[in-house]
Order: sequence, then structure tokens, then C-alpha cells
Amino acid sequence: MKKIVYPVILVFLCFVWLSGKNTQTAFDKAEKKAVIDTLCENLEREYIFPEITEKYVSMLKQNFRSGKYDGIGQPEDFARTITADLMEVHRDRHLSLQFNPEWVKNEKGRKELDEEAILLQKRRVRVRNYGFQEIKILPGNIGYFRFKRTNRKESDHVI
Repeated sequence: MKKIVYPVILVFLCFVWLSGKNTQTAFDKAEKKAVIDTLCENLEREYIFPEITEKYVSMLKQNFRSGKYDGIGQPEDFARTITADLMEVHRDRHLSLQFNPEWVKNEKGRKELDEEAILLQKRRVRVRNYGFQEIKILPGNIGYFRFKRTNRKESDHVI
């Protein structure tokens, strides 16, 4: 589920450079290239199906080079066109590009805090030995793992 949600969230981040430009109604070729480059990077890093990722990235870059997006002046139209192009390659209904400057503005403000929270959580988990409290081999070559679950209830499991 995590891998499915990431592409949707990361696609929104393609428009980070638009935050604070709520009055902007059109954008130029350089801004379109920035969106496509960021989208391609995010797909390559996060999309769950590598063979489809290659098709997405190839199509987006080819369409940009060929000038397909040159005549699109509105961010909303650009986002709809990119989404339609993505759907032509593979119908993943979890993946779309949307223009939402208010969302970007809110996310950009939270980004630093989120990164700090992620680092803090990683440290906490590492200090707690990733939940493992005891590991041993019982008679009969039975593996015994005692760990603390993520819901903070202690439990013993024999695996």
C-alpha cells in the first residue's frame, strides 16, 4: 500500500516550485521541464513496477522533446494532459498529476518538520533494537523471537 500511495503524493511535489505563485495562470517551458524531470525522478525512485516506470519516463521525455506540451499554457491543463499520457502507457488509477498550489504551500511548510520527525523516529526504533527484545534457539531447533509490536503491546512469537 505504501508504494501505491507514494507516487500520488510525490507527483504533487512536482509543483513545489509553484508555491507562493497562486496568482500565476501560465508557466513556461523551463517550468514544464522542471515538473517532468521531478516526476520522472520520483517515478524512478518510488514507482512499484520498474518496467512500467521505464515506459512512463521514456514517454514523458519524448513528449517534452517533441514539443507536445509547448502549446499548453495553464497548469491545470498541463496536469490533465500529463495524467492522460500516463494512462495511455498504463492505467494506474492511483497515479495522477494535479495542480494544487494550496496543497503544495501546506506541504512545503511541513516538509522540514516531517524530515525531522522521520529522523527522530528512525533513531528511536534503532535505540529499541527495531523492536527485537530477545532472540534465541530453543530445544528442537525452534527459533524464538520476542519483540514489541508497533501497536506498543508486548507479545511473544514463535517462528
